[in-house]
Order: sequence, then C-alpha cells, then structure tokens
Amino acid sequence: MYLPPHFAETDRDALHDLIERYSFGLLVSQVDGTPFATHLPFLLDRDAGRSRSDDLLMRGVRVPRTVRSR
Repeated sequence: MYLPPHFAETDRDALHDLIERYSFGLLVSQVDGTPFATHLPFLLDRDAGRSRSDDLLMRGVRVPRTVRSR
C-alpha cells in the first residue's frame, strides 16, 4: 500500500502507543474465494526480542480454522 511521506509515522514509540491504545486490528483473508474480514484484538510485546526490531504483535484470541493459512 502506498503511503505518502507526509503521512508516514517513523517514531517507533508513537506507533507502539497507538497500537496499545487502539489494540484491535483487521485480519483479511479469503473463504471459498470470497473476502472475509475479522476484527481481532492484538497485543504488543515491546520486549519480545533482543532488539527493537524484534517487537512482537500477537493476536489476542484463537482464530478459527477457516481464516488460518492452510
């Protein structure tokens, strides 16, 4: 997806704060060739990795088999 430079947020702490404040995301997949969207809570673990580039975004609920990769 194209993001114009004047809309880009490069401050990692600001992005993390946004994720923690608004923790729902949209998982988009296909079911029998039809687009399927599911709202899911996500959790951010800022300390998951050894470096800041290893931050971990986890889904907060189990995803039914119909929206998992096969």
